[in-house]
Amino acid sequence: MAAVALGPLSDILGRKGIFLFGISLAMLGMIVCASTPTGGGFIAGQCLAGFGLMTEELVALAVTSELVPVSKRPLYGAVMISGFLPWAPGALYAQLLAMRNWRWIACMAAVWHALALAVVATFYKPPPQVRNPNDDPATSVLKKIDFVGIALGLTGFVLFLVGLNWGGQTYPWQSYQVGLTLGLGLCTIVAFIVWEIFGTKHPLFPRRLVQHRMPFWSIMFVIFAAGVNYVPLAIFWPIQSISVYNSSHKETGVNTVPVGLCILGGAIISAGLCGRWPKHTRIIMTVFCIMQTTGKCASVGSAL
Repeated sequence: MAAVALGPLSDILGRKGIFLFGISLAMLGMIVCASTPTGGGFIAGQCLAGFGLMTEELVALAVTSELVPVSKRPLYGAVMISGFLPWAPGALYAQLLAMRNWRWIACMAAVWHALALAVVATFYKPPPQVRNPNDDPATSVLKKIDFVGIALGLTGFVLFLVGLNWGGQTYPWQSYQVGLTLGLGLCTIVAFIVWEIFGTKHPLFPRRLVQHRMPFWSIMFVIFAAGVNYVPLAIFWPIQSISVYNSSHKETGVNTVPVGLCILGGAIISAGLCGRWPKHTRIIMTVFCIMQTTGKCASVGSAL
């Protein structure tokens, strides 16, 4: 939800400042995670890092679109994604570092962000912003940001996710803590939806953005399905490797290397193909969806 405000804020304050702020916030979050003695401090560090990473990702995409011609954006998108290559075996690094001290994981991420901060501060020279005299002034742009919707959406989803994490672990599913948190989260999410439809003049997702409904909602469903597949791979596969196959830390790290490399490889290849043959995007996406479905079915079958 907070990501919606980044576009107007970066237009007003400049992309470089917002970019540096996001990197600094993520670096601070990793420092907190590496140094905190409590679980609450670790969660706070993760929140800081999450907001920072969200800012980095969105501004990086905007910067790429701003500096690169439209015809070359898919190619440069693939190049930008390839920058994740050193971190594709991230789970292996984490497992090996955890054998010594898990705090080194956050420490490495903080050092990496410090390097990124220095590179962006030194070498990124944003083009001058040219404002149309007919554009709304900065104060008017800020007034169009739906801060109430952002607050309702964040509060609702955070409460709901906290309730899901508490259930069966911190508290029993039948406990009032879990029930109250889930209930408040759902009610707040419903209030957010009602507010966005009936309460605000400037919703977070303007309906005018949907020019072609069927292709748009199809893409949204594909993205949702891809996320549903990605989360179990990234989070539950290491747990499955340890609990089902009795893997050691090192073996678990090795088992997760294909996941990171293939996710990154698929992103680079698909972006390159869409850039090379933009009129065949539907065929390219269909092929990758079939690959994803086949791989998921094979993994479920092997687990059973």
